[in-house]
Amino acid sequence: MEKRKALSIREVTSTNVTLYDILKNDIQDIVTREKEKIEHQRLPLNLDFSEFCDLFILFGSYNFKRQNQQHDFVIDANNEFIIEQLYLYIKSDSSFDGDLNKGIMLQGKYGCGKTAILETYTLLHNHMILRFGIPIPLFTFIKSVNLQEQLMKWK
Repeated sequence: MEKRKALSIREVTSTNVTLYDILKNDIQDIVTREKEKIEHQRLPLNLDFSEFCDLFILFGSYNFKRQNQQHDFVIDANNEFIIEQLYLYIKSDSSFDGDLNKGIMLQGKYGCGKTAILETYTLLHNHMILRFGIPIPLFTFIKSVNLQEQLMKWK
């Protein structure tokens, strides 16, 4: 991207370039830089969905074990769609059913597996970031019961 000289208002009015054109170009440059910044914050994931599922099961089972639960994580008809959406999100795939530029929040009845899925996803994502030294932010998992408290602290 070329570096433009900062013009004073007097210089702007004495050239053929309008103030509108200058401001329009400025905002287009800002948006382009922001899009590039967001794109560089995405995890480069070279896994197909079946490999992602295998890793998800392993990390999910590990998550259960560290919570002293003796069963393994299972991908079934109740959670496969959600895990596929998480895969699409991490791949920045446009077929993701949400906004790729925002975080993830799951909603559902008590006990349906929201916490287990997002804890597992957070573990898997953050492990890849730390293991391969990828310069993007780690995910933070916040339970909904703690979300309001966190939001109040950030104000």
